[in-house]
Amino acid sequence: MDFRLMEKPCAAGSGRNFVAAWLARTYPRGIAISEWPLRKSFQHQGGTDMAETPRNVDEIKKNPKMMAAYLAYAKRRATLNEVMFYFDKGNAQGVWPKYLDPKAKLAVNVDGKVTTAGGKLAAAGDWGNALWPKIIALGKTQVGDALNGDIGTFVASNEYKEYQVKENMGDPTKAAKVLGISDVKKLKAAMEAQATGDTKTAKKLFEALAKQEKMKVKYEDMVKNLKSSGVM
Repeated sequence: MDFRLMEKPCAAGSGRNFVAAWLARTYPRGIAISEWPLRKSFQHQGGTDMAETPRNVDEIKKNPKMMAAYLAYAKRRATLNEVMFYFDKGNAQGVWPKYLDPKAKLAVNVDGKVTTAGGKLAAAGDWGNALWPKIIALGKTQVGDALNGDIGTFVASNEYKEYQVKENMGDPTKAAKVLGISDVKKLKAAMEAQATGDTKTAKKLFEALAKQEKMKVKYEDMVKNLKSSGVM
């Protein structure tokens, strides 16, 4: 399966409220989102401290804020049902009618090996059959492979970029004061490029700003200054 070729519309119940409810069930209640744990690592692509670029959906789920961005992306791409199914820990009696039954409102894209075998057991009401774990596991393998094959598209998406900016950019107004720069708008553009890992563009914009402001300072020193001051 290739989700990039899918035209399946989002089913009823898979919208904004469904996403919010899923996040509430999955992550700790009573804890502000800003306090949720985040994995951080050195981003070799440009040398900035940024949230680690995900390699698969399981890594995404470990970061609640990134997961929120991914769910928004999945909703837009009409793959939200697959994401929900992949992480659903329910048993056959709960998972089959919700996701695997071809007639389900939240039906996911799996092949006949899953739907045929599961359909026979479901029709017989044989929910305790030992084959169910294998059927569900096969379905999750198929869905997981497709979702993981689409990670590159997520990383290049606006949803991921917005997540990066929120996590890494900082306040341009405060940054302008730290650096002594008057053009906040251009500084914001430079900081956005830096936050998303586009260090080539960031360097160009920061150096152009320094020249504009008649400052003899290197791009690396400007970024280092913002980080040491806690702005970025």
